[in-house]
Parts: sequence; structure tokens; C-alpha cells
Amino acid sequence: MSGPRLPLELLGLIVEHLPDRACLQNCALAASVFVHACQKRLHNQLSFTTSSDKDDAREASQAMPELQPVYTYVEAGRHLAATPHLARYVLRVNILLASEEGDDPADAEELVTAIFKGLMRVTRCALFGADGIMWGTVSSAVRSSLLEWLLAQATLVQIMLSRIAELSKAALLVLLISSPTFHVIEVSLSVDPEPGTESAEEEAEWIRRVNEREWQLIIRELRIAYASSAEDVLQQSEFTEHLNQLHMLETRATPMNLSTLCYPSAATLTMLQLNCVWLTDAAPVALPARLPQLRALQLTIGLYHLYRPTNNPSVAPQSQVLPRLLRAVAADEACPKLSEITLVVLLGPQSALPLAPLSDDIMHPLDDALQALTSLSMLRWLPVAGAFEDRRHEAVVSFEQVVLRGLPHMAKTGKIVVQDSSYEPRLIL
Repeated sequence: MSGPRLPLELLGLIVEHLPDRACLQNCALAASVFVHACQKRLHNQLSFTTSSDKDDAREASQAMPELQPVYTYVEAGRHLAATPHLARYVLRVNILLASEEGDDPADAEELVTAIFKGLMRVTRCALFGADGIMWGTVSSAVRSSLLEWLLAQATLVQIMLSRIAELSKAALLVLLISSPTFHVIEVSLSVDPEPGTESAEEEAEWIRRVNEREWQLIIRELRIAYASSAEDVLQQSEFTEHLNQLHMLETRATPMNLSTLCYPSAATLTMLQLNCVWLTDAAPVALPARLPQLRALQLTIGLYHLYRPTNNPSVAPQSQVLPRLLRAVAADEACPKLSEITLVVLLGPQSALPLAPLSDDIMHPLDDALQALTSLSMLRWLPVAGAFEDRRHEAVVSFEQVVLRGLPHMAKTGKIVVQDSSYEPRLIL
């Protein structure tokens, strides 16, 4: 006679606390009641390379341990063919694109097609290019199977592209209509192919297939990690009046002229997030003249942006980056619906406690610009004080004091909120 069984919820909680794959595998072998819960965690992510070389998969596992285990597409295809029930657990797919090889097995196309055929519950898909691979050098069977699968998906909520060169515009369109959230890291787009070539025919065929379908382009969130990618991606007509959230996670490559880069979507943006850590007075960010739907603005800055320029001539002055940005936001009702501004401030280990008063020639114009934003309901400051370790709380309290003293008029309104933050300025994959 069998004993009492634990509720499935409790079994799930037990499995959630297992730290790694080895523990999950041992737990699944210990008792049959744990098999389902362990399999859900063991197989919720599938990572494979489009190369048949096991050394490539091994190198990818070492370079990106968060993707482990990484299979070759041959291994992944045969594994799913032998255990097709595991495909229903896969919620995230990581595909490491490699150039087409001449020694692929005879059933390569069937294997790739079989992998995608079983993956019908995926919510997140990431495409990684090996060493900035060119899209056109990826096997045509892989490209075709991948785009076909994306067009058939109804569950995707996020797609990420990383280090892919000369992505075709047809592929970009398929990617855009497949997911409401789009993350881009070091991606460039191809020029239009020469008419009559095989590439032109392939591009035209995919655009025709997209146009045959009923679809609505809704881009809730676009994250771009490098300015060079932004220039390629944001200027595409597909973004016109469709983009709701834009996150620029790196602005170091060139001075970001967002008034040019995101003008097609300026009318629809509701959230804008900019990493301004590397900006200087000589390399500012220029915003569009109007952002009529913008409700939330987040800027990541350094503490040095709140102090007057150093006397060291080798250091670029940065004192006017923030006042200039917020004056542009407040001017002529450029953002009439802006209700929340978040300023993430990297304090840095070189800061001494207690913090010195912030520079009046920066804070006073900042105070005036903020008061002009009549729609503003909250000014949130998130000091990143991790460098202070044991003195983290002291650093946050000291920062709050200098901010409130530096913005006396805004302080009286009660709209300033200073919160401790474990924020790390990185791309969330």
C-alpha cells in the first residue's frame, strides 16, 4: 500500500530550491514523483549551434556557461526525435549561428526542421552570431527553417539578436512581427541585393510570405546595446509609429542624435531609457523635439555628472549633460505626459563619504527644469552604492542629503524619492 502523496505544489517548491543540473538529475532518479517537476527545469532551455562540430558546441558552453548544455544541431535533433515529449518543456531557445559547412550530414535539413517543429511553447528566443557572423553565410536550410518557425509562433514575448552582420531586411521584418520585445546587440543590416540574384529572390519570397499573412506590428520594447546598431536598426521604416519602449544600453560609440534616429517612433514612444555614463558636454544626446506620449524617462549617469568640471584638461567636461537633457524635455511641452523620471547614479569607489555638496551651477538649472515639468509626479534617484560594500546604507543616506539640498524647490514638492538600488547597467538576456 502506498503512503500519502505530497501535493504537486509542494513537490514543485522542493525542486525549485535545487541549485544545479546535477541535483535535479539525482532528484529525478530518487523518486518518480519528482520526475515531472525536475524535467520541467532541466529542459526549460535548449541551446544548440548550427554547426555539426562538437568542438564548437564545447567552446560555446565554456564561453557562455549560462547557456549550458550546448548541443550541436545534430545532437539536438536526434535527442528530440528520441524523446519528443521533452519539447513541451522548452520555454527558451538559444541558437548559436555558424557558417554553412561542407561536411554536414545528409539529413541536416530534416534534423533542423524537426527541432523547430517540436518547439511550440517557446516564449524567448536568442540568436547569437559566432564572431560577428554574416547572416548570408548561415546554411539556407537553417535560415529557412528558423524564419518559418518564427512566423508560426504565437507564444514568443522576446527575441534577442547578438553579433550578426548583414541581417537581411526580410529576416528583420519576420523577427519584428514575431515578438513584441526585441533586443539588439551589435547587429548590422544588409544592403538591398542586386536584382535577379539568388539573394534577391530569397528576400522577395520571404517578404511575399509575410505580406500574405494577417499581422499587426506591435513593438512594445526595443533594447539596443550599441549606437552603431541603432543607426542601422532604428532608421528602418518598420519602426514608424510602432515602437513603445526604447532602451539604449550603450551610447559610447558615437554621439547619439536620437532626434534623427528615432524620429519615426517619436510620436508613439511611452518609455525611453538611456545609458548616459559616457556622455560629455562635447558629445551630448539630442532628443526629438516632441515625445507626446512619453510617460517614463530613465537616465543612467555617473556622480561626476553632478559636479563641476575637474581642472584636469585631459578629462572631458560633463557638467551640462543632465541639465541640457532635462531642459530639452521641459521645453515647450515637449513631453506633456511625462510623469516619472528615474536617474540611476553610479557613485563609484573614488567617492568619499560623506559626499560633498553637489555643484550649484548644475543643480540649480536642474531644479528649474524639473519644476517646469508640471506633469511630473515622481523624480526617482537610484544611487548604485555597491562599491561601498559595508557602508552602502551610509552612502545612500549621504546621497539623499546632497540631492535634497541641491534641489530645494523640488524637495518642497515631495516628488523626490531616493532608493537604494542593486541595479547593474547590463543587458538582460
